[in-house]
Amino acid sequence: MTKLIYTVYKITNLINKKIYIGVHKTTNPNDSYFGSGLHIKRVIQKHGKENFTKSILFEYNNSEDAYLKESQIVNQSFVKSKNTYNIAIGGKGSQSGELNPMFGKTQSIESNKLRSIKCKLNKHTNYTKEHLSSIRIGKLNPKFKGYYITPWGKFESSRLATNSTFNSHTKIQRWCKNPNKIITQINITKSIYLQSLKQNPIGKSFKELGFNHHPFHHTFS
Repeated sequence: MTKLIYTVYKITNLINKKIYIGVHKTTNPNDSYFGSGLHIKRVIQKHGKENFTKSILFEYNNSEDAYLKESQIVNQSFVKSKNTYNIAIGGKGSQSGELNPMFGKTQSIESNKLRSIKCKLNKHTNYTKEHLSSIRIGKLNPKFKGYYITPWGKFESSRLATNSTFNSHTKIQRWCKNPNKIITQINITKSIYLQSLKQNPIGKSFKELGFNHHPFHHTFS
């Protein structure tokens, strides 16, 4: 029977020496796994995987010991350091116990929807799908002012970018047009999408999460 092990690994950027610490369940500690967090994936995509190395720091036969070790390394000072890519304190669930904004509170109907968010992020409403081919959108519309960039795609309006994670398109519009705004606990409390992220985004900008706005200027002959 193949033996499962839990590794505490370190990913190092050979260009700027910044590091990322994580936990991985595997049967082969030397596999090609390079983290699953959105932030570290974007960083690796930006610099190229060839500019990163992975090393195994510790190996355990159970997840509890692995996550405990991660929590001892990836503490508040580690996360706040400019030399690391981790955006949340380590440990199982990233935000467990008192670190979770919902700790001690009765779950609301809205929070229960988190279970189905992952499979719905890339879905649009039937109305949007049926009308994309019939309405004048994008550069064909004289009122078109630019593209809304999100982690799930590029859209020609904030309404089209809206999915089941958002109650209104205004939130996407605000995040995309203010990409350098730093995320706070208040943002997380008011957003199902931010609550659904595997890693705590506090201290990061919306641009780092993948939100931006590309203005478009019409030219008339």
